[in-house]
Formats: sequence, structure tokens, C-alpha cells
Amino acid sequence: ENEAAEVIRELIEKIEKEIGEKKQEYETMVKIHLMNILVEMIRNYDGRLAEQDVSYSSQTLHYIEMAINYIDEHLDSDLTLDELSDVAHMSKTYFCGQFRKLNGISPWEYITIKRIERAIFYIESTDLTRLEIAVKCGYNNTSNFYYAFKKVTGKTPGDYKRIKKG
Repeated sequence: ENEAAEVIRELIEKIEKEIGEKKQEYETMVKIHLMNILVEMIRNYDGRLAEQDVSYSSQTLHYIEMAINYIDEHLDSDLTLDELSDVAHMSKTYFCGQFRKLNGISPWEYITIKRIERAIFYIESTDLTRLEIAVKCGYNNTSNFYYAFKKVTGKTPGDYKRIKKG
């Protein structure tokens, strides 16, 4: 209903296009579009944001960052909520709540997205089989890998490779 929603949608589409085309300095353009999205949100949704408690201690931010770094370094492992909450020095429930508040997604959604980003890298840069890629990305079978890949990208790994080659 807010006019900014359309602007934000267009910026997200621009981000997707930049990532898809990977032209020179595309990462810089993605950051610029993200900053534009942030500005639109602040300008047009600030009343809604002000109603929420968005103040965080530097310690909470640090611990969530530690958990994110841990996830990024262990994407090929069978990560558990116990493990992640221990790294963040928080209870499981508090960790999940704080992670979602700070990132807008659950820890599991974040893990899935990062694993699929890694899978895309392997698809684009190696000749590994789908099973080898699945294992390197923390999946114990191709069925779960294909499901997650399609959920994140809207395509299967095979479709993605054909699109990139074509």
C-alpha cells in the first residue's frame, strides 16, 4: 500500500539483474541499491520501525556476528541450533529471536541461502557432480539439496547451469 514498496521492489529487481549479469563493479552497484532500499525504508516506514524495539547492545551484535561467521565457516557441516546458540552465548530461543530481528530471516533461512550461494559458485566454477556439490554445501542427499536450491533460486541446479552456459 505504501508507494515506497514499488520503489523497493524495483531496486530488488535491479539487484537481481546485477547479480545475474555480473558486469564489472556489480558488487558496488548491489551495495548502492541496498543503501537506496534502506533509505526508502527509513523515509517511508520509520513510524512502524519506531514502534519496535530496535536497540541492541554491542555485545548482542557481536555475538550474532560471531554466530554468522561460524555459520559461514561451517556451511558444509551439520549445523545445530545448540551449536549456534553456544557460539552466540545465548539460549536457543533468544538467539533465534535476536537473529531474526537483526537479519529479517531465521538462522535456518540464512544457512540455506548461504549454502545455495556456495552451490552456485561450485556450479559456475567446477565440474563437480550435483551430489559432490550437495555434500560440499552441507546436504546429505541430492533431494534436500534440489529442494533448497529451487526454493532459493526458483530453478533446479541443472536449469541454473544451462542458463549460465546459454
